[in-house]
Amino acid sequence: MGDFEEGESEDGEVTVLYPFSAEFYGGDEPKKGHIYKVHVTWKDKGKSHTDSFQLK
Repeated sequence: MGDFEEGESEDGEVTVLYPFSAEFYGGDEPKKGHIYKVHVTWKDKGKSHTDSFQLK
């Protein structure tokens, strides 16, 4: 764990924070009874992949 840094790794992989915003980090507290999900999309060998999971 550590601070997130945008940039390019030694193998040329580019990491960016977009489309996250300050609201993602400093938004309102979670509300009881609401369902929160995260969808992560990335590209690998030219193909897009998405994983989704529920936060508890």
